[in-house]
Amino acid sequence: MNGNTLKWLRVVVAVTFFTGFLAVFIAGGRVLPAGAGHSLASTQFVPSLVAWAGGAALPAAFIVILAAAVLFGRVYCGAVCPLGLLQDAIARVAAFARRKKRVRRFTKPLTRLRQLFLWATVAAVCAGWGGLALSLADPYSHFGRISVVVFRPALTLLARLPAGALRALGADANIHAVAPWAGFGIVTATALVFVLLLVLAAFRDRLYCNSVCPVGTLLGFLSRWAAFRVTINPAACRRCGACSGRCKAHCIDLRNGVIDTSRCVACFNCLGHCDSDAIHYRFAWGRRTATGGPKPRGARPVPANRPAGDGAGSVSTIASTTGTTAVSSSASTAASTAVPTAGPASEAPVPASAPAPAPASGTLRRAFLRKAPMAAAAALATMRSSLALTEDDGVPAPARKRRGPAAPALPPGAESTEHFFSRCTACQLCVGVCPTGALQPGLRGGGGAAAGALKPRLDYATGACAYLCNRCGEVCPTGAIRPLPLPEKQVTRIGVARLELEFCVNRTTGARCARCVEGCPTGALSLATGADGIQTPVLQSLLCIGCGVCEHACPARPLRAATVVARARHNRAHRAVHSAGIAAAAPPDFRSTTTPREQQPHPVDQIKTAPPANGRAERAPVHPGPHAGIHPAPSSK
Repeated sequence: MNGNTLKWLRVVVAVTFFTGFLAVFIAGGRVLPAGAGHSLASTQFVPSLVAWAGGAALPAAFIVILAAAVLFGRVYCGAVCPLGLLQDAIARVAAFARRKKRVRRFTKPLTRLRQLFLWATVAAVCAGWGGLALSLADPYSHFGRISVVVFRPALTLLARLPAGALRALGADANIHAVAPWAGFGIVTATALVFVLLLVLAAFRDRLYCNSVCPVGTLLGFLSRWAAFRVTINPAACRRCGACSGRCKAHCIDLRNGVIDTSRCVACFNCLGHCDSDAIHYRFAWGRRTATGGPKPRGARPVPANRPAGDGAGSVSTIASTTGTTAVSSSASTAASTAVPTAGPASEAPVPASAPAPAPASGTLRRAFLRKAPMAAAAALATMRSSLALTEDDGVPAPARKRRGPAAPALPPGAESTEHFFSRCTACQLCVGVCPTGALQPGLRGGGGAAAGALKPRLDYATGACAYLCNRCGEVCPTGAIRPLPLPEKQVTRIGVARLELEFCVNRTTGARCARCVEGCPTGALSLATGADGIQTPVLQSLLCIGCGVCEHACPARPLRAATVVARARHNRAHRAVHSAGIAAAAPPDFRSTTTPREQQPHPVDQIKTAPPANGRAERAPVHPGPHAGIHPAPSSK
């Protein structure tokens, strides 16, 4: 296939993926359906790997990306990874803004730095920190956080400026967009990562992909022996620099006539610009070195225009038709240290004392190849076993009884903080599709657990969980938020409301407010008149699902009268059955997926009621203390 054809095919695929991801993260479900967001996210390496490790069916993307790296090189990095495509866009804009054209040159690989990040990620996964490590290592998740935390609020602000100008001129214009800025911590952390990418991409193109990204390092390791690679024919090459000047990976070494295929991201920019037709993308398995035989172990080819004593080596050898020689360092060392064994004692040479030779690169490479599969298998086994332990039947009972900081409010389908934190890579795709803005990214995620860093949670001050929406579970690619049918989602209890009536505006100001009662979608809240003649809300907690409508709607400030106490492990609420004007609690009409242990009532659900008197419901506090929540049952009279 023609080099220009490959390049433009790659460009079309890259633009399609990049615009699709931007549309999903920035516009949410208003442009693309939730299924499209899930399909796009499932093409990414780390989400597909986490879904498999969590017990999902074997994802196609995880296998396809690895197989593609072995067959065609790092095509995932060049055409599918959204963070790599963002760096290409930044480099393009920087090149356009730069007055003087920048000349790209070959740079030496930062091999130790690459391996440090890769093995640090593997070690963190083996140590049980997979949720946090993969959140920091996944390039797709970095792109998602940048899009949701930085791009979306900025674009929303820009969209509102024309509307404000039109309203100032008397026109009726408004932009209805829910894209508030997140907390200061998560915005700062994400902005720092974006600035780092901005600087690296503007001056060194894909340096982040080839020096920091663990996914790029892993795929680069496999692409060293890719079946199809970009190769140079030294016999035809005139070293004009047309190819290296367009290489965004800085991996074309014209001096040695080789290409570092572990860093090549298969952009194909170098193809089609060579006047001497010396660079091609071709099948490379089984090719021989210039000596006509297989490449000897530990030997490096010496180009015709370089002395044999130059120690500069290459990463991948390019087959050529010109004569090149392979010099064995061990043979030359033996020849230089050879001494006669006979002669006068006075003339006998003293044997040269030299330090022990360093291990040959071939020996180190073979040792790495032997240990890498075992380390990778151990990491995957540890990840899969650690994720499996977060299931209801895998967590020991003492671990469930431990109490710590307040649990964060998680969306329906998250099941528990352990399940969610271990599977979520903090890509913020669920935040992008949330119609009310209730899902917000957080720096710590709540709960006081480091594993919850960068993970989203429900912020009822921003919005409430929509009763008729289950988009977050539909788009989650890792299984951190399981997709729930809408009837099941509507009875999934993620928390329980708590009423502190001393803060209710009906008592503090004498106003008549029923916002929480009117907004409650399950009928768990109702108004009752107390002995003092003031109407205040009452809660039937068996019906409460913790959606947060009451907390979001409560006008009391600075402390709200209605708040939601999140549950560390979700369970099922009851449905309201209306008969002859009497509301009663009934269990849901589908089989519960929770264990008998999880069907036990939450401490907040222990409702104390008293028989009605004079048609008015008496209220008794559930918890002792001056600010005890009051949860009476509605009157049945």
